[in-house]
Amino acid sequence: MLESDFQVVFYLRKSKSTKRGEAPIYMRLVHFGVQKDMATKLKCNPDRWNSQLKMVNAADKADLATNNGLMDLRIKVGEVVSQLSSVKSNFTLVDVKDALNGKMASDGFLEFFQVRIDELESLVGKGYSKSTVTNYKSAKKHLEKFINEKSRMSEVSMRGLDYHFVDRFLSFLRIVQGCQTNTANKYLRALRAVLYEAKKRSLIVKNPFENFSIKYDRTSRGYLSQLELEAVMTKEIGVERVRFVRDMFVFACFTGLAYADIKELKNKHFVIRNGKKWIVKPRTKSNVEAVIPLLKGAERIMNKYQSENAQNDIVFNIPSNQKVNAYLKEVADLSEVDKNLTFHMARHTFATTVTLTNNVPIESVSKMLGHSSIKATQIYAKVVESKLEKDMELVMDMY
Repeated sequence: MLESDFQVVFYLRKSKSTKRGEAPIYMRLVHFGVQKDMATKLKCNPDRWNSQLKMVNAADKADLATNNGLMDLRIKVGEVVSQLSSVKSNFTLVDVKDALNGKMASDGFLEFFQVRIDELESLVGKGYSKSTVTNYKSAKKHLEKFINEKSRMSEVSMRGLDYHFVDRFLSFLRIVQGCQTNTANKYLRALRAVLYEAKKRSLIVKNPFENFSIKYDRTSRGYLSQLELEAVMTKEIGVERVRFVRDMFVFACFTGLAYADIKELKNKHFVIRNGKKWIVKPRTKSNVEAVIPLLKGAERIMNKYQSENAQNDIVFNIPSNQKVNAYLKEVADLSEVDKNLTFHMARHTFATTVTLTNNVPIESVSKMLGHSSIKATQIYAKVVESKLEKDMELVMDMY
């Protein structure tokens, strides 16, 4: 809907005149023959109504106030149409009327988004993780800011969601919110999933993402080399809390478990197979089962802290992810490792330095990491290939 195609017409409804003889003034919104009528809550004497100018022939202050009210309404309609067009290209007269009345759209998208979040929260541990729900909540907050800043409304109708809406939201995330490409894409994936669910329930006819491509920036997956891993492992650390976080990081390097999986690791997840101890645990993120042989280095760390948690089924009382990553910066400084050490880097280190570099088949690595598809594991294989190519450059220069 173009703003230039939109008309506002005022008229009297004499059939609804009051006992004092005043007729209510109505507003008609017109767009290509389609019209919606609204009460203005303004009245005037029919004898003073100018049907050509669509206003009152003012005879007193009350008439002047009525004309001012009509002008204010006309301006308000123009603002609403402009605001709606800045968010989406396919809005309707119903959207305009709802906005003027201050109503939430009957098919409000943010309302449905929250319904979907509530559904996912009830499914945590049953195919969905807490981190997924957190991402959906963050995406919704960004959407609320976007809709409020662009349209000055607290809701948007699902009927008008289209490619234009998605494209504008991406620009808002990148420019206004300052999100990096891959962070913005994380929120777009949540939006796409909610819209996909809306289509499944026949709330929308078409998902705007059917014609929208999410493009990613290639990022290198940070990991520790063998020398860096040994430096972290062997460093004497006097502060107990930092030493414990270092040990948790090394445990993750030897198991490939993510922070959420170590936090929820229980004694029941350890099994004996052919005389050897294994970790068999559904991943918190995907619920895909990870099957990992317990390396000696990981077992030593587990035995070191086992007595501390003897009365608790949880294996490690690990601090919050935020605190862990803060302590890991201290670990990196103490170990003289010039990298931005994060807990998730341990999982990357397991995939590259500990397994693939030591010729463990990619299929086995995929199973240990709990990947649902080997495609996810192939990212690490490319990292190893890139490292080998770089290592060989010196040899190639010599020969």
